[in-house]
Amino acid sequence: MQWAATARRDITLSPTERDFLAAAATLARQRARRARLTSLSLGGLLVIALVAGGLAVQQSAVADDRAEQIAGQLTRAEAARLAAAATTTRRSDPHQAMLASLAAWRLDHTPATRAALVASLAQRETAMFGDPSTAGDTVRTLGADGRTLISADSATTRVWDVRNGRLLRTLATRPAEPLDSVTLSPSGKVLVTVTAGRAAAVDLAGGRPISDYAFPAAKDFTSEWVDVVFERDDSVLLLEADRRTRWDLRTGAAKALGAAPAGTFSRDGVWRAARRGRLLELTNLRTGAKDVIGDKDGAGTQGTWNGGAAVFGPGLIATVGPRSIQFWRRSDTQLLTSVQIRGGEEGVQGAFDGNTFRYLLGDQVLSVDVADLSIENDDHLVTMAALSGDGRLVVRDGELSAVGGRKIGAVREAENAVFSPDARFVATYGPEVRIVDTASAAVQGTLRTSAAQAAFSPDGARLAVVTEEGGVELWDRRTRRRVWSAKAGAATSAAFSSDGRTLVVAGDRVHLLETAGGKALGPAFGGGGRNAEGVRAYFTRSGKAVVVLDARRRMTVWDVATRRRLATARGFDVPAAYSPREDLLASLQVGGRVRLVDVMSGTDLGTLLDEGGGQDPEIGQPLDVAFTPDGSAVLTVDGNGVVRRHAVGGEAMAAAVCAKAGGLSAAQWRVIVHALPYRKACP
Repeated sequence: MQWAATARRDITLSPTERDFLAAAATLARQRARRARLTSLSLGGLLVIALVAGGLAVQQSAVADDRAEQIAGQLTRAEAARLAAAATTTRRSDPHQAMLASLAAWRLDHTPATRAALVASLAQRETAMFGDPSTAGDTVRTLGADGRTLISADSATTRVWDVRNGRLLRTLATRPAEPLDSVTLSPSGKVLVTVTAGRAAAVDLAGGRPISDYAFPAAKDFTSEWVDVVFERDDSVLLLEADRRTRWDLRTGAAKALGAAPAGTFSRDGVWRAARRGRLLELTNLRTGAKDVIGDKDGAGTQGTWNGGAAVFGPGLIATVGPRSIQFWRRSDTQLLTSVQIRGGEEGVQGAFDGNTFRYLLGDQVLSVDVADLSIENDDHLVTMAALSGDGRLVVRDGELSAVGGRKIGAVREAENAVFSPDARFVATYGPEVRIVDTASAAVQGTLRTSAAQAAFSPDGARLAVVTEEGGVELWDRRTRRRVWSAKAGAATSAAFSSDGRTLVVAGDRVHLLETAGGKALGPAFGGGGRNAEGVRAYFTRSGKAVVVLDARRRMTVWDVATRRRLATARGFDVPAAYSPREDLLASLQVGGRVRLVDVMSGTDLGTLLDEGGGQDPEIGQPLDVAFTPDGSAVLTVDGNGVVRRHAVGGEAMAAAVCAKAGGLSAAQWRVIVHALPYRKACP
């Protein structure tokens, strides 16, 4: 239209031009309408896409959460399975049990998996070798060195190194009769096999026959027996019920001797052990000196001999019975510990390999660690001992010294002692209370009171004293002045809360006192009836509950706010200690063991490794127990004044099990844990 009006100078359009413009306008409207429909469609599709994307993201998050929940459930279930598997396999395969407990702890930190770690550290068995032979006529013997297993059947004799499971050699054997027994010489060079008709000696290195001895009459091993004892590699004693025969392997000659002397002998020929009624008599054949095993001397059942045969080791004697192996110190015939044998089979063989004792049970050889039992304690007995919480210092019968180190100085003997949390001071108490500086052993002052029990505040500035009359007093350590005194029934024990503001007092009932002025915080609670007074009390870490041990060996957890009983368990003795890092209680048990319990869950975590000499009630029962400041270990001191350290923190125990088991490799993980990828279990 602009062109027609200007360039052509004639605005009048021809019919063709009008038709063109009309068609163009129509097309423009159609295109605009189509564009609007397309935009609306795309907008709708975009909304749908956004909604679908949001739903997809939401479903993906839900799926991830669900997958995470399933993975967590699988991890927890696998950890519980492994903890249970460690318990069931501990006796049959102790090494596998240790690995299972490690894997369980790495998957899930629970009281159950922690208890599996405790059991792995407490077990003395460290390894098991299983004889691969499945032949029904296989007979086995353990070498005197505790390292060699002979496994012989009608076709083959195999020699195994049980330390690493390596097959040392194989010999072809074709005995005319079924084997009854095999015996290896102490040197490991000569093997004697016994059948019903004869005894045969072979050179173990090359399988060369050495000598052969035919019995005068065939043996009926259902009612008869023949024991083989090597005097030397070339001289053997054949022991029977009514005769003894010396067999010379060089010449093959046999000489009848008198009846066999009763008992067993040490490898060096110095000691003989023989049954004398319910006792085992030890005789030094060089000096004639005698001693006995099983003379309880007032020790109750803790010194009863199990009736087993004696095996002599470095400073130790093991008596191997059908159900247990007892370990006795040779110097004073003190029972140190016992290891239970599964199955209760007769004919268990045992031998010492240095600080390891191995015993053959059926087709398995199990290794027992006795290194700590080989340590000789002196005869210096102590009647009172107390440990500092950091494990550096100990008071023993009037002597303050560093653990395993120098003597700091003498302190006046007292009935008991307690260290401040920072170990800068120790309070010795009884008829009087003295505050002693641990750096110099100098007395800082004396409190004019008597004490049945005492406890330092968390900052060490105050001392709570339970008097012999059953009252409670709070003293200022620096001024040695009494801040207040209060009556709290027949009090026997007191402890501060972690913030030092509250005092829990146990006795015939449980009292809570504010430390500012000794005012009672609410009414007393608890009380367990006759002869059930509290003997120890502790605050939990949160301060919301208190733990009371009573004279009936019960542990009770009380809610501070409601005075309601939360949990009760039995079997707890004193001394005891409460961890500064966890709600973990360590309680001493009869026989010298320390029992651990997770207070809030009520889970019994088991007992720690028994002490060397722990079954002697006079010297083995620990006199005190304490946690280290980081809670990773428990310290004990026994009647010899010996201080021992036990890992109890989760990671500390895992590291100790790693050291004991030799680590947990990826290959071992795949064997134990089938459903989950490898996790590094050891440092």
